[in-house]
Amino acid sequence: EALFGGEVLFGGEVLFGDEVLFGSKVLFGSEVLLDSEVLLGSKALLGGEVLLGSKALLGGEVLL
Repeated sequence: EALFGGEVLFGGEVLFGDEVLFGSKVLFGSEVLLDSEVLLGSKALLGGEVLLGSKALLGGEVLL
């Protein structure tokens, strides 16, 4: 399951407990910013691994 601690704004289709496909921007309560600069062409598994097609800004850290 994907558990969110704050407001979540989805721009694309979201499948909870399976995979999350982001089409635009997502704001998580944990201050994880996935905006239009992040191209999520692959799967983002919340609560497990996050596979990104580009980079994501996580609280100041950049994961490639």
